Amino acid sequence: MKALIFAATLALAASPAFASDTTRAAQVVASVAQQIRLNHKGNYADLNPPQGTVMLPWGELTAFSGPYPDTHSFKNFALHIDGVPQADCVAFVSTAAPDFDDVWMAAAGPTAVGGSVFRHGHLDRSALDHACRAHDRVGVEFITH
Repeated sequence: MKALIFAATLALAASPAFASDTTRAAQVVASVAQQIRLNHKGNYADLNPPQGTVMLPWGELTAFSGPYPDTHSFKNFALHIDGVPQADCVAFVSTAAPDFDDVWMAAAGPTAVGGSVFRHGHLDRSALDHACRAHDRVGVEFITH
Protein backbone atom coordinates (compact mmCIF):
# COMPACT_ATOMS: atom_id res chain seq x y z
CA MET A 1 0.00 0.00 0.00
CA LYS A 2 2.79 2.44 0.90
CA ALA A 3 4.50 1.57 -2.38
CA LEU A 4 1.30 2.39 -4.28
CA ILE A 5 1.02 5.80 -2.60
CA PHE A 6 4.75 6.43 -3.08
CA ALA A 7 4.55 5.60 -6.81
CA ALA A 8 1.59 7.93 -7.22
CA THR A 9 3.42 10.69 -5.35
CA LEU A 10 6.44 10.24 -7.62
CA ALA A 11 4.21 10.46 -10.68
CA LEU A 12 2.74 13.74 -9.43
CA ALA A 13 6.16 15.13 -8.50
CA ALA A 14 7.63 14.19 -11.89
CA SER A 15 4.84 15.94 -13.78
CA PRO A 16 5.84 19.10 -15.62
CA ALA A 17 4.97 22.31 -13.81
CA PHE A 18 2.63 23.30 -16.64
CA ALA A 19 0.64 20.07 -16.52
CA SER A 20 -2.95 20.48 -15.39
CA ASP A 21 -4.48 18.61 -12.48
CA THR A 22 -6.36 16.58 -15.08
CA THR A 23 -3.16 15.54 -16.86
CA ARG A 24 -1.39 14.75 -13.58
CA ALA A 25 -4.37 12.69 -12.41
CA ALA A 26 -4.28 10.66 -15.64
CA GLN A 27 -0.53 10.13 -15.12
CA VAL A 28 -1.21 8.81 -11.62
CA VAL A 29 -3.82 6.38 -13.00
CA ALA A 30 -1.28 5.11 -15.56
CA SER A 31 1.45 4.85 -12.92
CA VAL A 32 -0.74 2.88 -10.51
CA ALA A 33 -1.83 0.52 -13.30
CA GLN A 34 1.77 -0.05 -14.37
CA GLN A 35 2.84 -0.75 -10.79
CA ILE A 36 0.09 -3.35 -10.39
CA ARG A 37 1.09 -4.99 -13.68
CA LEU A 38 4.82 -5.08 -12.84
CA ASN A 39 4.35 -6.41 -9.32
CA HIS A 40 1.83 -9.08 -10.21
CA LYS A 41 2.45 -12.16 -8.08
CA GLY A 42 -0.87 -13.95 -8.50
CA ASN A 43 -2.50 -11.97 -5.73
CA TYR A 44 -2.68 -8.34 -4.75
CA ALA A 45 -2.37 -8.57 -0.98
CA ASP A 46 -1.61 -4.87 -0.72
CA LEU A 47 -4.76 -4.00 -2.65
CA ASN A 48 -7.26 -6.37 -1.06
CA PRO A 49 -9.45 -5.02 1.72
CA PRO A 50 -8.66 -2.55 2.93
CA GLN A 51 -8.32 -1.66 -0.72
CA GLY A 52 -5.51 0.48 -1.99
CA THR A 53 -6.41 4.06 -2.66
CA VAL A 54 -4.65 7.11 -4.05
CA MET A 55 -5.95 10.68 -3.87
CA LEU A 56 -6.75 12.48 -7.12
CA PRO A 57 -8.02 16.08 -7.37
CA TRP A 58 -11.66 14.91 -7.21
CA GLY A 59 -11.44 12.13 -4.62
CA GLU A 60 -9.97 8.69 -4.05
CA LEU A 61 -8.93 6.36 -6.84
CA THR A 62 -9.64 2.86 -5.55
CA ALA A 63 -8.03 -0.32 -6.88
CA PHE A 64 -10.13 -3.49 -7.13
CA SER A 65 -8.56 -6.84 -7.97
CA GLY A 66 -9.69 -10.39 -8.83
CA PRO A 67 -10.29 -13.18 -8.84
CA TYR A 68 -13.38 -12.33 -10.80
CA PRO A 69 -16.07 -15.02 -11.17
CA ASP A 70 -15.93 -15.03 -14.96
CA THR A 71 -12.15 -15.43 -15.38
CA HIS A 72 -10.96 -16.78 -12.01
CA SER A 73 -7.86 -14.65 -12.54
CA PHE A 74 -6.01 -12.17 -10.35
CA LYS A 75 -4.56 -10.48 -13.45
CA ASN A 76 -7.72 -8.46 -13.89
CA PHE A 77 -8.08 -5.24 -11.96
CA ALA A 78 -10.03 -2.03 -12.09
CA LEU A 79 -9.35 1.49 -10.87
CA HIS A 80 -12.41 3.48 -9.85
CA ILE A 81 -13.12 7.10 -8.98
CA ASP A 82 -16.40 8.90 -8.32
CA GLY A 83 -16.89 12.63 -8.71
CA VAL A 84 -14.95 13.57 -11.85
CA PRO A 85 -16.42 16.96 -12.83
CA GLN A 86 -17.95 17.46 -16.25
CA ALA A 87 -15.34 20.10 -17.13
CA ASP A 88 -12.42 17.67 -16.60
CA CYS A 89 -14.10 14.46 -17.74
CA VAL A 90 -13.20 14.26 -21.44
CA ALA A 91 -9.56 15.30 -20.96
CA PHE A 92 -9.02 12.98 -17.96
CA VAL A 93 -10.61 9.88 -19.48
CA SER A 94 -9.07 10.47 -22.93
CA THR A 95 -5.59 10.68 -21.42
CA ALA A 96 -5.91 7.68 -19.09
CA ALA A 97 -7.98 5.32 -21.27
CA PRO A 98 -5.24 4.02 -23.63
CA ASP A 99 -3.66 2.10 -20.72
CA PHE A 100 -6.81 0.01 -20.23
CA ASP A 101 -9.00 -2.54 -22.01
CA ASP A 102 -12.28 -0.83 -21.19
CA VAL A 103 -13.72 2.21 -19.42
CA TRP A 104 -17.17 2.29 -17.85
CA MET A 105 -18.86 5.52 -16.82
CA ALA A 106 -22.00 6.47 -14.90
CA ALA A 107 -23.36 9.13 -12.61
CA ALA A 108 -21.18 9.41 -9.51
CA GLY A 109 -22.56 7.25 -6.72
CA PRO A 110 -22.58 3.71 -5.39
CA THR A 111 -25.89 2.70 -6.99
CA ALA A 112 -25.34 4.25 -10.42
CA VAL A 113 -25.41 1.94 -13.42
CA GLY A 114 -23.39 2.93 -16.44
CA GLY A 115 -21.84 1.51 -19.52
CA SER A 116 -18.72 1.22 -21.60
CA VAL A 117 -17.36 4.12 -23.61
CA PHE A 118 -15.21 1.72 -25.66
CA ARG A 119 -16.24 0.35 -29.06
CA HIS A 120 -14.28 -2.40 -30.78
CA GLY A 121 -11.49 -2.12 -28.21
CA HIS A 122 -10.97 1.63 -28.53
CA LEU A 123 -12.27 4.76 -26.87
CA ASP A 124 -15.41 5.98 -28.63
CA ARG A 125 -15.22 9.80 -28.53
CA SER A 126 -18.93 10.22 -29.13
CA ALA A 127 -19.83 7.82 -26.28
CA LEU A 128 -17.30 9.59 -24.04
CA ASP A 129 -18.73 13.03 -24.85
CA HIS A 130 -22.24 11.78 -24.16
CA ALA A 131 -21.26 10.15 -20.83
CA CYS A 132 -19.33 13.22 -19.68
CA ARG A 133 -22.21 15.60 -20.48
CA ALA A 134 -24.89 13.39 -18.92
CA HIS A 135 -24.12 14.41 -15.31
CA ASP A 136 -22.39 17.21 -13.40
CA ARG A 137 -20.03 14.61 -11.91
CA VAL A 138 -19.33 11.09 -13.11
CA GLY A 139 -17.88 7.87 -11.82
CA VAL A 140 -15.21 6.26 -13.97
CA GLU A 141 -13.98 2.66 -13.88
CA PHE A 142 -10.77 1.86 -15.77
CA ILE A 143 -10.73 -1.90 -16.43
CA THR A 144 -8.26 -4.57 -17.56
CA HIS A 145 -9.44 -7.89 -18.97
